[in-house]
Amino acid sequence: MSSLQPATRPPVHTYNDGNHYRIARGRRAPRDDVESNLPSGHSVISGCPSTEEFLRVIHQTLKIRMYATNSRKSYLSYVKGFLRWHGNLPHTIQRQDVCNYLELLVDGGASAAQIAGCLSAIRTCFDKFCGRDITLGLATPRRKKSQPVVPSESEISRILSAAPTHAAKLAIGILYAAGLRNSELCRLQVRDIDFTRNTIRIYQGKGCSDRLVMLPQTWRGSIQELCRQQSGNQWLFPSLQHRKNRHMSPRTLQRWVAIAVDFSGVKKKITPHSFRHAFATHLLEHGTDIRYIQKLLGHQRLETTTIYTKVAQIRGQVIQSPIDQWARQPTLGRSADSGGTCSSAPRSFPKDPPSSGAPPVGTLKIHFQKIEDTTAARVTLEVVRDKSGSVGRRRSSGESLDVERRVFLTGIVVEKNDLNWVQLTMPNVAQWQQPMRGMSKAMVQRIHSPEFYETLRSHICQRFLALF
Repeated sequence: MSSLQPATRPPVHTYNDGNHYRIARGRRAPRDDVESNLPSGHSVISGCPSTEEFLRVIHQTLKIRMYATNSRKSYLSYVKGFLRWHGNLPHTIQRQDVCNYLELLVDGGASAAQIAGCLSAIRTCFDKFCGRDITLGLATPRRKKSQPVVPSESEISRILSAAPTHAAKLAIGILYAAGLRNSELCRLQVRDIDFTRNTIRIYQGKGCSDRLVMLPQTWRGSIQELCRQQSGNQWLFPSLQHRKNRHMSPRTLQRWVAIAVDFSGVKKKITPHSFRHAFATHLLEHGTDIRYIQKLLGHQRLETTTIYTKVAQIRGQVIQSPIDQWARQPTLGRSADSGGTCSSAPRSFPKDPPSSGAPPVGTLKIHFQKIEDTTAARVTLEVVRDKSGSVGRRRSSGESLDVERRVFLTGIVVEKNDLNWVQLTMPNVAQWQQPMRGMSKAMVQRIHSPEFYETLRSHICQRFLALF
């Protein structure tokens, strides 16, 4: 059969990367049935059909290829809008017409998701179904990468307490406790609840796949009472209008959530899907492996689940801000003399981690000398060592401390820069090689350790800020 309109050039029938179009058969199409693979240039309609005939054939093709109901409605809506704007027969449409229509949508304030949906509908109906290639080279627009709105645990508790009815409280509670989508909750049946294995079966969720989620024990009694009132093939949340064999409308759940959020006083923009975001985020914050979260949410790709790692709060006991670590360190005793020079009380060298069990190897004094007419000071480190190599050993009863030498490490300058930040300038390590020759190996290793410099920086900055 010929295509919708004879092409003036050889048909391309490929994506932008050069690959041929995949067979447009929909997600729900059975994969085990025998399929008739016709040439890529085959068109579902030929000649110069009217707009009504074209839409009828496209609707029929979408149904035959098992496209979801919402997908069929969306595709036909986009194509009808495009044909209504064009105002001519479908076979006369060219690539420039598509570009002009998309530009009109952009100028009218359409979002990237609307542009992408419209382009996908035109590409499927005209290019894949009719072999026209009128969207060749038109790439799907990039969407804004926004973070999901995640209510905190306290906010969810307030929303549940403010639910208008017991049924609303139960529905919102299951929505959060199991991480369900709006439509998945509304389509739950009594037979999907397994009290023996404590699981809920989600039948044919997004992507036409089943999955199992946990049964929240908090709502176990309420769910059992609800299931006793209905048979196994009935909906867990039937239609509020008492329509036969109909489940509750997703719009009803949206109204329940809006009322509960309004009554609770939570100012965030909360929708039923926000509880699914909170379910994944809170599990991640409590240490659940992300691959288990992926299975519970029913995501096909792990990259979809990793979005929650960007909104999960950092647990304070695991990672702390550096400024919080500085604030937790003990301050150093200080005293000032009349000559503008001050020194700290004797202090041991920074200790090794507790697991090492190494004793202190030195007593350290920090001396400051102000530089005139500036907000700066020179810092001298005084290290006191005894003959045995242990520095700063306290006198025991009847024992004297025989000090062999004092080592002075100079060259440190601390000042305030133009931005009022404390700037610490340390000398080259080679400058301290000569005075450190008489020190023990343990003392030299301690001075070269990063922990020594971190503690020294903290103490110097605290003392300096007290001086100026």
